[in-house]
Amino acid sequence: MIGIVAARLMERYNRPAIVISMHEGEGRGSGRAPDSFDLPGALCDCAQYLTRFGGHAAAAGVEIEETSLPAFRQAINQWAAHHAPRVEAATIKLDAEAVLGELTLPNVQELYRLAPYGPGTPQTKRIAPRRCCQARRDVWHADAPTRQANRCAP
Repeated sequence: MIGIVAARLMERYNRPAIVISMHEGEGRGSGRAPDSFDLPGALCDCAQYLTRFGGHAAAAGVEIEETSLPAFRQAINQWAAHHAPRVEAATIKLDAEAVLGELTLPNVQELYRLAPYGPGTPQTKRIAPRRCCQARRDVWHADAPTRQANRCAP
């Protein structure tokens, strides 16, 4: 579960993420990094703060004593500031343009059949251009009517 959290943070912010869960003074965590970040190099250079670590370029696991966490946080952020390339905003590569009328529940369920997603099988990304959503001030969710080219989609 903690790896999923790290992966979602990395995907959302296009930055490396290490999430650590503490229990009785000991922490276990998971890290995820975009292609441009040397995660193994960063962990190796900060190894003095970790009790164990391992992984590969895109993902790693760490174990740490709670007392070492502040120093590790400072060291890993300092390492990233000096060694990592400046991370630019994530670029989203789209697979197709969606017509809102085609986004029916059966069609969307069919797309989910392509799972599980990962580095070799990324989730499809579609865009519905020239679209605007209408919603009440106190409600903003998927049930809000959506318009595209002056046509309303459910």
